[in-house]
Amino acid sequence: MAAIEEEMMVRVYSLARGLVYCQDCLEKKDECSCVSGGMGIRKYVGSCEDVVSAVALNVFNGRRTTERGFDGLLDSVVDGVPTVLLKLSEDDVFCKQNEEYLVVLKADAELKRIRQLEGEMLDRAHVLARRFKDEIRSAVVGEKMALLAEGGAELDRDETFVALERELFNLEASDDRDGGCRRAALVDSLRQRASELAEIPLHGVYRGIFAETVSEVSQKELFDNQPGGPRQSPSPKKNGRYVGTVMGRSTRNVADEIEAGESYLFLGKEVYGIPLDKIPYRDDEVFRGLSEERRRVMNHPEDYSAGYQEEVEDALRRRVEELADEYKRDHIKHTTASDGQAKKPRKRSGAPGESCSPPRRPQGKTKLREVEERTEEHRRETVELASAFTDPPFHDANSQAEGAWPRIADVYPEGLMQPLLPNYPKTSDMASPAGDLTYLAPFLAALSRQPPLLHRLFQVKTHPVRAPYTFVFFDPNGTPVTVGIDDRIPCDANGVPRFTVSPNGAWWPLLVEKAYAKYVGGYNRFDECTSHETLRDLTGRPVTHLPLDAKLSAEVSGCNYRDVTFWRRIHEQLERGDVFMAVSSDMTPDGIHRHCHYAVFDVIETVPGSNDPSDVVVKIHNCYRDAPEYHGPLAKGDSDWTPTLRSACKADPESEPEFLYVPQPVFLRNFSSMQRCHVNCGDRLTVSGEWTGACSGGNPTYTTFRRNPMYLVQNNSNRNVTVLAELRHSAPVYYDAHNLGVYHLTALALLRPDSNAQLVAPLLAYNTHKFVQKGLLTDAREVCVEMELPANSTCYLIPYTKKKACFGKYQLSVYPQDNPVNLTTLRPIDETHSCLTKDVLVQPGTGTSVRVDLVVSSPCDVHALLHQNKVTDPKSIKRGDHLAEDEIFMAAYENNTALVCSTGDASNAREHAIAFQATKPGRYTFLVGCPSRPVSGGAPCTLIIYTPTYAQARFASLNEPIRPNVPPRVQSSKATTSSASARLGAWQPQVPQRSASTSSIAAQTPRGNPRNRRYL
Repeated sequence: MAAIEEEMMVRVYSLARGLVYCQDCLEKKDECSCVSGGMGIRKYVGSCEDVVSAVALNVFNGRRTTERGFDGLLDSVVDGVPTVLLKLSEDDVFCKQNEEYLVVLKADAELKRIRQLEGEMLDRAHVLARRFKDEIRSAVVGEKMALLAEGGAELDRDETFVALERELFNLEASDDRDGGCRRAALVDSLRQRASELAEIPLHGVYRGIFAETVSEVSQKELFDNQPGGPRQSPSPKKNGRYVGTVMGRSTRNVADEIEAGESYLFLGKEVYGIPLDKIPYRDDEVFRGLSEERRRVMNHPEDYSAGYQEEVEDALRRRVEELADEYKRDHIKHTTASDGQAKKPRKRSGAPGESCSPPRRPQGKTKLREVEERTEEHRRETVELASAFTDPPFHDANSQAEGAWPRIADVYPEGLMQPLLPNYPKTSDMASPAGDLTYLAPFLAALSRQPPLLHRLFQVKTHPVRAPYTFVFFDPNGTPVTVGIDDRIPCDANGVPRFTVSPNGAWWPLLVEKAYAKYVGGYNRFDECTSHETLRDLTGRPVTHLPLDAKLSAEVSGCNYRDVTFWRRIHEQLERGDVFMAVSSDMTPDGIHRHCHYAVFDVIETVPGSNDPSDVVVKIHNCYRDAPEYHGPLAKGDSDWTPTLRSACKADPESEPEFLYVPQPVFLRNFSSMQRCHVNCGDRLTVSGEWTGACSGGNPTYTTFRRNPMYLVQNNSNRNVTVLAELRHSAPVYYDAHNLGVYHLTALALLRPDSNAQLVAPLLAYNTHKFVQKGLLTDAREVCVEMELPANSTCYLIPYTKKKACFGKYQLSVYPQDNPVNLTTLRPIDETHSCLTKDVLVQPGTGTSVRVDLVVSSPCDVHALLHQNKVTDPKSIKRGDHLAEDEIFMAAYENNTALVCSTGDASNAREHAIAFQATKPGRYTFLVGCPSRPVSGGAPCTLIIYTPTYAQARFASLNEPIRPNVPPRVQSSKATTSSASARLGAWQPQVPQRSASTSSIAAQTPRGNPRNRRYL
């Protein structure tokens, strides 16, 4: 045993010295002479570290593991293939080598023999891995292998094919029985990628050179280079296959030779006095592209316009002149003697008998300065290329993050040998340090449920060399934004990352967090971020708010959170790929961290079909490992964790500390809201809008609500459909003292016109429209709500602000979600119609009505709005003027005989509106009455009538008798002041008005439609 330990200590010492030497080479960017066999420095360093650690551990324990032999020392992956797929125990050669290896170890043989056996067994494992990959590729790629260069070796150099192949191997190694669909998709992707990598057919065009030309040049060389010299194959089919394969491989080489031999006589022999053969124009990418275009023109002149070839040649000539000018500046010009003979090279200044002239210098200060600047620029570029990428401006802007900024490889060295982006990220890769300092970790955990969402954040999939790590986020309109960072992360005095830590040593959570910090303006901005905006930035998809409050949830469609159906729907949405986040409350009695975000992973029905909320368990990700700890029902160690419940939840609380299983009643008393990111909502319909002085009417408690921008949403299906409506502010209203953007309190309202409406009426009033959904006011950057559209309906979508005169631009989108839905902007009525106004005075309780006659010149649509002007107490309209003091109605007649439409029963709404189609020119009569008792005198009103600009309209004088003996609408003398059906508790609108001459007459109250309308 002592001899073995001594020998092992010698091996550890030698490996350690080699490791130190390789690390020095790695820091100096030098080639490492100790690395052989094509192994990279980093890979060799990692393998040395692993061997040193393993051997040192064996020495400490006083023994060496020999039960399984060398196969236990192999990595989990050999040449990209999981070791479990190689079936080493079934290979006779490897088993014999392994047995001999065990015997040699027990016999304390020489170290040289042990290393020889280890090398042979490692080579055998690589041979098996290569054979396994070839078999899989032959089965997947099939006949395409014959078309690939170098017998398929090109597949090993293609990153996309290797990544797909690695994912397929991992899936096979995991033995996932439910991965059949994923396995089939990977096989199709591999086959498609192999087809793309197949060589270009010989009948194609390569860099502007036809394959026929390539064949003429290369055919002779092809057969001359066959083994045994030129001969004809006895099998024409086999020989043709060989010819096609080899010619496909040599197409690029032959094309390069043809291009190199091509002459450009139109360029001349010299350019700016420099011989053409000295100008490196053939290596210039711009010149090569123009040359390819010239070849296409020469081969197919009929496809191009006359003179196009001359234009391309002029472009080639200009490019060569630019290259000649660069060559002239970068090289010292050799002068010629007066006799035309080139001057002899100058001797050294110390040579006797020779005159030594001083070296030539650029003439003039301008040329000298230009040379110095180019030299300094070249020096800086060389230094930058030789050093790793750094981002000092970002570090300076985040100086408030006290502590050091070490490289992430120094903090988590084990992550250097791991892939930058794992195929299946672990939920344990991210956690919060003490003090709830993390912000992005819960969101990354939520995205890890759907790896493609996480993968598309990475623009680079591997560790870059002397280049930044680049990530992709999304602006409010869904446009990708690239962010580049270096690999330095903020740490405290103890070297622990300040904001997000990784228990597994993974790099990607910390790098994504730093990139997002740079995107939002720094780590200090995390305190000002919201879950809505962060989910939108990470996914580019709309996010809706689900309040877990009785009052607020009433304004959100389908947010009956106390119902089990609500949680079943969330489970279905999670299965479809949506992302959910939960925000904890101010008071959390069960150990949940206050004001923190938790990723919702699943909703589990422990008793299928039960309507008891206690049978619903919410599975959430907990990245907060410090106190307080969750101590509610189903906490770790709780006696309620029966085997049946564990099986239903598929839970193991002891081995999964990052997950919490919270019953629904406990969840509701600890969390205040949830956010849903609609990942699979599909495409959107978008319009641009703006609140200006003429169209910023405030919320529905003001009569000016109808002056807000309006949009028509049409459902063309025979069923109710659910759509998403989203408003995105173009810019903040202002920035506060903390440089945080402030937005208007905004909401989206959905209204449906009255079922008896004859046409689209932009004059909204209590009797013409009713709310389908009012929406929640929020000051978020985006406002998104789910709305249900009735079948075969045209609804009004109105974005509004809490206060009037709030200005700003926005983008409004509707996500139909594969439903036949249209979105149209409704132009303001002032832009399409002419306006007539008339002031009238209605006497309440008299049983008479005021009559106004209108004459139109042609058939058209007529819109009438009646606005009550009386305000006895100005304080009553500070928070809304939608209610008035008197109950009024309005009716319209054609030729003073036929009732066209009316507002229904009298109501105390401040505004009433009617709209109808005037089918023929002539006189139309409007009657306005107030059947209730007077409250404070008469009821002054303004009647506003809109008609199209193409029709002429005017008020008519009353020169004919009114219609007699009209039955009274309501007995005015006995009418009550108000009725439960006529008095309104909430609502509505107004527009700029201009006055006209007043004409009124008392008339008996007409009989109207007895329908009663309340605007809710």
